[in-house]
Amino acid sequence: AKILFIQMHVHNKILIPASPAWNEVVFHHWKNKSQPCLTRQDVRNNVLTVLYGSNTFLLKIKTNIEKWGKLKISLWGKINIVKMIIAPQFNYVVMMLPIAIPSGLFKQYEDLIKQFLWDGKRARIKLSKLYAPREKGGLSLPDPRLYSVSFEMAKLVNYWGKNQAGQEWLSIESEIYTPFDPKGMLSQSCTSTNPILFYSRQVWLNIHRILKISPHVQFYSSLWNNPAIRIGEKIVFGNCGSLMA
Repeated sequence: AKILFIQMHVHNKILIPASPAWNEVVFHHWKNKSQPCLTRQDVRNNVLTVLYGSNTFLLKIKTNIEKWGKLKISLWGKINIVKMIIAPQFNYVVMMLPIAIPSGLFKQYEDLIKQFLWDGKRARIKLSKLYAPREKGGLSLPDPRLYSVSFEMAKLVNYWGKNQAGQEWLSIESEIYTPFDPKGMLSQSCTSTNPILFYSRQVWLNIHRILKISPHVQFYSSLWNNPAIRIGEKIVFGNCGSLMA
């Protein structure tokens, strides 16, 4: 459980270690002069390419929409179909990925939804209005972007809170954040190329922005690398260690 790797198909099958624990178990030099070094961003891009590059994922949703589109259903009925059938199909995959989803994927999904709601004609109501709750004049159409944020927040609360029993993979991620703990890293000013940490911090900051509160002056905020805590003009403990790797 201490070893985490990502398997990709780039010409040949490649195993990329994503945890420092790998070197403790297997003494292997991954540097290969005949192949370029793959960064974490390359890993992220290839994972997304495998999932969405062939359009299989969106094609399944489109096929499902076309089946329901043959029926004469009211707008309210179509909204309910999206809620119960279409949106869960999209959200299931989004929920499983711990990395940021490209905005282009959300755009393609929304184009399919608009085509379904308005029978391929020009939309009469903006999606932003349909996303609004009924109390505010909307139709409570599921917003995929908000769902994506809520999925990540649920993971942060569940896995980085007090309920950590049985979460074996947490020790793997903790190595990435050394010498800090995962929860404290959310409010620190360190920049990291790690796609998982980057997305978690992105969501964390976005939630605080929505609530109009600062993530740096809360009781759960880290004392280290906190832009709100300074000695003179310097942030306390400025060395981000292995996080810059």
